Amino acid sequence: MLEEDKDLENVPLDEVTIIIPIVPKKKNDELESILIGNQKTMPTTERIEQLVSEKEIILQSVYDNKKDTLDEFRENTGLKPDEAITLAAECGAFWKRFGVETVIHTVSFGGAGFAAGLVIKFLKTDPVLGMLLSNFVAVFANENAKVFFDHLLNPPEDKIPPENKEKFEFAKKYAFYPLAVVFSSIVSGIGVMVVNDPDLGTRLALGAGTSQLGGPVTGIAHNMLRKHYGGTIIMKPDRIDVKTAMKRYYSTDENPKDENRPYLVGNMRNTLTRMGVLTVSTLCTWYIGFYGIEIYCGDEGRRHLENITRTTGNYTGQDVNEYCLFGSLTYPLREVAIGALKAVAVMFLQPVANTVFNKIYDYFYPPQQPDEEGVRIVDVTDGDPNDHSEHKIVELDSDSSKNV
Repeated sequence: MLEEDKDLENVPLDEVTIIIPIVPKKKNDELESILIGNQKTMPTTERIEQLVSEKEIILQSVYDNKKDTLDEFRENTGLKPDEAITLAAECGAFWKRFGVETVIHTVSFGGAGFAAGLVIKFLKTDPVLGMLLSNFVAVFANENAKVFFDHLLNPPEDKIPPENKEKFEFAKKYAFYPLAVVFSSIVSGIGVMVVNDPDLGTRLALGAGTSQLGGPVTGIAHNMLRKHYGGTIIMKPDRIDVKTAMKRYYSTDENPKDENRPYLVGNMRNTLTRMGVLTVSTLCTWYIGFYGIEIYCGDEGRRHLENITRTTGNYTGQDVNEYCLFGSLTYPLREVAIGALKAVAVMFLQPVANTVFNKIYDYFYPPQQPDEEGVRIVDVTDGDPNDHSEHKIVELDSDSSKNV
């Protein structure tokens, strides 16, 4: 919002959220010149105040809550408001969050997967080792990138009703990545089907490219989830700077949102448990055979493909189309199966792993409880009903006062 006592000539751009001039339906060349920026300099505060007082323009703010914006619009203009005013703010908030989520995913899961796929395809490295290393790099980069880019680009913040906040945070933490994996797996499967190449390296290379779609999907899901839980947006939230945020991320200060466990402990917990879950899911899907084509082709199709492998060499895409139960649709089926297993692992195993980690940590470092016998803290509120400040009085027992 723009404060009234500030001179427009000296207001930094990052302090202005959005101002919508509402212009009466009449011709005014001077007003038009000011609003469309034909003048070389911005108008002074006095000129703006004069235009406002003469009802030539009305400065309409856009609040986090849509109802507040529309109520003020109705009060200022006497007109029945529509939702076009807040649409600008909501649209801007969506695209900024969309962009931030895309950047975060690209420099972590998308980037690591892309690099691993190309290396496995063209340098013929061990695919299992390549995927595991890719997961480690991606998870570590993702956790840091979320802190870095949120505080660098300062996207709109979610304002969720208290009764839904815990559900929203849980879904944001555990459901967004699985959703991105499943969606990109579907696109990857379609790509392999079009290329019609059963080679695992081709699958991994195409999967590396389509993994970039995870960011946009996460951005869209974020917006839909906020609306589902009745949330609104804070257009310009107050966030600490990047340097301070990263220092706090690795600090041993207590995190009140994590039952006062140190920030470092909680963040390392989230990183290590996700690495572990992805490692388990990757190894299981690989050694069960889910990365191969044969397992999805039915008994007869599998026998045909295995016979080709034992005798004449590797089977081709034409063989898959001919012998497999679902033909070329076998490729999307494989990708969806692999993506779904990763999604299930993250959504269900990681919360369990986090709970186990917390119990082990709390056993060795139990939360400190206040000494109720020695010190008693009493909250006292002043009698003035308009003064909401609170004062704390520390009462000492007679036995404990001599130790203070």
